[in-house]
Amino acid sequence: MIRNPAQLVAPGTRARLELEGGVTADVVRGATPGPIVWLWVARGAEDPSLQQAVGELRDALDPAALRGSVGLLVDGPSPPLGREAYPFTRVASQLQSDAAGVVLLSGPPRGHRAVPHAAADLDLPRDRRLAHALGLPIVAPTFFQAALHRMLLAAPVAWLLAGESERLERVVVDVTRTALGTLLHVLGLVPGDRRVQPRSTTVRTLVAVPAPTGGLVESTVELGTRVRRGEAIALVGEPGTFGRASLRAPVSGIVLYEHAGRVRGGAAAVIARVPPSAVLAAQTAPSDELGWCELVDLPDLGVVALPAKIDTGARTSALHVRACRLLERPARGKALYEIEIPAGGDRARMARVVVEVNEHTVVRDSGGHAERRPVIETRLRVGGRERRVRVSLTDRGDMRFPMLVGRTALDARTRIDPTRGLPGGTRRRRPPTK
Repeated sequence: MIRNPAQLVAPGTRARLELEGGVTADVVRGATPGPIVWLWVARGAEDPSLQQAVGELRDALDPAALRGSVGLLVDGPSPPLGREAYPFTRVASQLQSDAAGVVLLSGPPRGHRAVPHAAADLDLPRDRRLAHALGLPIVAPTFFQAALHRMLLAAPVAWLLAGESERLERVVVDVTRTALGTLLHVLGLVPGDRRVQPRSTTVRTLVAVPAPTGGLVESTVELGTRVRRGEAIALVGEPGTFGRASLRAPVSGIVLYEHAGRVRGGAAAVIARVPPSAVLAAQTAPSDELGWCELVDLPDLGVVALPAKIDTGARTSALHVRACRLLERPARGKALYEIEIPAGGDRARMARVVVEVNEHTVVRDSGGHAERRPVIETRLRVGGRERRVRVSLTDRGDMRFPMLVGRTALDARTRIDPTRGLPGGTRRRRPPTK
């Protein structure tokens, strides 16, 4: 019986394994039993943004808190495609043995760009479920990717497609790492309520938009933008000439891929067909409009989908802290604290994290009461945008929302819709029983 390499690592540890054919794999095995998932960068160094995202996730995983095992192939090899002879047959067979899923990470072909999305064989329910578990806005059929040799990869398989060949881009790194973290959460490898997960929109039709002529492509809409049928999405032709051709969308939908550079025929863009009246579960492009309350992420603290009130009357954001303990106060530098904060989701789950406190500041509430609070800096993701913000730590146990987002966390383009709240409303949290 073929044994999965992830089972060769001792529970509660991490290791680097040398597999057959010179393939190197990293494995993080949890202290408690659970599913096995493999994350496989299909083209290796051609996709440095995806390599960076997988590497950051690998280094951040804590074996003591993990259930099951996460295997990582940061540098290929290429997955088994078609029916041709494959030199890594045994490696592929080992990876899929007893695995809950294999996620192949890849960029589009050279010369193209792709908005982050998941792809799968939509006729296979288990593959489709794995793709949705990534929590990306769109799940679509594979377009540029060749058919997998399913005899060698019999486990559930999904693609995560993003970025551009040989380009290292922080936005792509962060989106990819968040999607992989969502996957581990949904599959139960990391603690949390598995019922709370982002929804994805399934798109079954991808439409190639052929270039009417050769030349350089100049995009006129941002990749990931929703367009209507007949709308101009790019200009194609030679620079400095009068008659560059306009490339128009043949259907309404989302611009999923676009050609970057010179075309000599073929597809200049690919549109995921979505009717204009359809409402996507998540937007592929950042939104400039927020409701009076939103679900926010704090990636540095491991917090996902935390209910927060958007308050432009407050200058600094505030986060609920149930407990705070000083760990270290160096002679120089920032003090380290262990804090207990909400972990996000629809339950009152708490998580313990270590933070650096930049300073202490005096904050006055709406009633004029002054309080001295520690202040940290961390990343805040809200409305599809992410920025580094200052957050004060305080006890908000008697407040409706565990977090308040102040005006310094928003940019000048943000608009607040006072009629829009969270789907289903919010519930007042009960104080913990003693």
